[in-house]
Amino acid sequence: MPLTVLLPMVVFGILGIAILLHFLGLSRTMQFNDDASVSKQFHRLNPALSVQNIVKSSAGTAAIVSTSTGPYLIWAFGADCTSHSLMGADIIAVPRGVRVRLNDFASPGPTISLTDSEKPIWLEFKTGDNT
Repeated sequence: MPLTVLLPMVVFGILGIAILLHFLGLSRTMQFNDDASVSKQFHRLNPALSVQNIVKSSAGTAAIVSTSTGPYLIWAFGADCTSHSLMGADIIAVPRGVRVRLNDFASPGPTISLTDSEKPIWLEFKTGDNT
């Protein structure tokens, strides 16, 4: 098959799949609606840990989960979520929330959107030794 035919087929095929996924609602960012949804996703990612307490952002895209081994951050990462330990992490206040610098060079530190009343609660986990 000539490249002049193959290239448009591939480009329009990928574009068509992306548009279809978007209109089916499969490109939405994950939302944590309540503590039960945070707990369910946390257990999916960390089955050996038990949840003691949850501090959820009002935007519903992130939460701090306290466990017996220390606090963990769970946040929406597109249509899925990911979690990382906050042990050794640094939490810095930024104008629209907090920036989390994780103790993991392979994971980007997220910026979490928070209200002014939520910021102090999240900054309490700054040293990573609060449970």
